Amino acid sequence: MGWQDLPIRVDVDSDESVSEIYVQERDCIKSIEELIAFVQRWQPLFKLFTWTKPKMGSAAYETYNAYEDLVEGTFNPKEALECMSKLRNEGECGHESKYSCCGMHIMMPYPLLDAFLVAEKYEVPFNVALIQLNGGFGVKYF
Repeated sequence: MGWQDLPIRVDVDSDESVSEIYVQERDCIKSIEELIAFVQRWQPLFKLFTWTKPKMGSAAYETYNAYEDLVEGTFNPKEALECMSKLRNEGECGHESKYSCCGMHIMMPYPLLDAFLVAEKYEVPFNVALIQLNGGFGVKYF
């Protein structure tokens, strides 16, 4: 699974970035059913980010578990929707660690955050950064 599996076509020349479309769709979510459908539609995006499971008890362990629940579709949609609403309205979700809640990961998934940072640093379009971060076009030059 890679960037080619995203629910929209990712063109390097596109005027619309994946992040803009993602945010537009995310901001239209009003119900649990819409949230579940959204997460299923954008599953390939969540799966672009991979990491090694941290040690149990470490600070990153809860974050890892929350993100894995999102990737696997086993998250609590009611809790995630409530967290998303609180994040939009209050800037906080109420969790001790906001990164251990799926709502935060839906608001800003790691692949989008990584691509934002790369696009800004190297002054390239967002879609180019997203593609390059996730294997490029599969062309090997050397």
